Amino acid sequence: MFDNGSQRLQNAAVRTTVQVMARPPVNYPDPQIDSFTRNVRAVFGALLGAAAFVVFWLRWGPFSGGQVVLGLLASIVACVVGSVRYGDAFWHGFLRMFRHR
Repeated sequence: MFDNGSQRLQNAAVRTTVQVMARPPVNYPDPQIDSFTRNVRAVFGALLGAAAFVVFWLRWGPFSGGQVVLGLLASIVACVVGSVRYGDAFWHGFLRMFRHR
């Protein structure tokens, strides 16, 4: 029914689907966490947000004072929310951006 190329393509699609389904989703929210864990995630998320904005500012800056304040706050809030809500999945996704192949 299929020629050799079509069969290989179909097998590759089936393998890819099985591999994707075998992995847990990366963006699932963590179950309920205690207040200590939430606070630790918030602090380190804020540090990451500040560091990320400093790198952004050094690469594409300088900006005006208002832009710095808004950019820094937006970066901190985004990283705190991601870190508290998604936990390890957020950190894994953030660090995957810097993985070299």
